[in-house]
Amino acid sequence: MADTPERALVRGETRANTPASIYLALLLFAFTIATPFIGEYSASHARHDGWGALQALLPWMLAGVAAAFIGVICTIVGARRSPRSGFTILAIVLASLAGLMFLSFLGLATR
Repeated sequence: MADTPERALVRGETRANTPASIYLALLLFAFTIATPFIGEYSASHARHDGWGALQALLPWMLAGVAAAFIGVICTIVGARRSPRSGFTILAIVLASLAGLMFLSFLGLATR
């Protein structure tokens, strides 16, 4: 007969519970991935000169960068607890990719 989660907890075994900050981080990373597409759509429906398209695209790109930064912080906060679940590992991978993105943009800006 299989143990119930309550019996496992009585023996001292722990389950991998995903904290709320990891769910928030995954939601923010999904928004970060979607912002270039939303920005491109809004820029294509803006005025057809260069400044109108940039004016429509830039706020979405900045919102994506801000969401990625907050997602990295939420991942750091949520990943401190163990045991880690699959969602936590996914958030850690996405946070590391977002960190690489920040470092590459910083490297391009210093050239």
